[in-house]
Amino acid sequence: MDRSVWEIRGAGQAPVRSDTGPTSGSTSVWGGGGGFLSNEIAYRVTKLRATLPSTVPAGHLHVPGGNGTDADRVRIVARCVPILRAAALA
Repeated sequence: MDRSVWEIRGAGQAPVRSDTGPTSGSTSVWGGGGGFLSNEIAYRVTKLRATLPSTVPAGHLHVPGGNGTDADRVRIVARCVPILRAAALA
């Protein structure tokens, strides 16, 4: 299982590599996904779609979980809605 990530640990700092997954309080900017079930499902759906003559769009979004503020949730939804609209029209 690949748990490596590149993360920013503080404001103004350059990304650094962590081989054991994200550090608490950091912002991950790239990573293998590790053991996340959603990544496994997305991989399997993508692989299956590649073998079928499907025109149905598929996607995979990661959003922060946990104890975000209402403002955080509003910002996340505002960024996701255009992505979902574009996918629905594709």
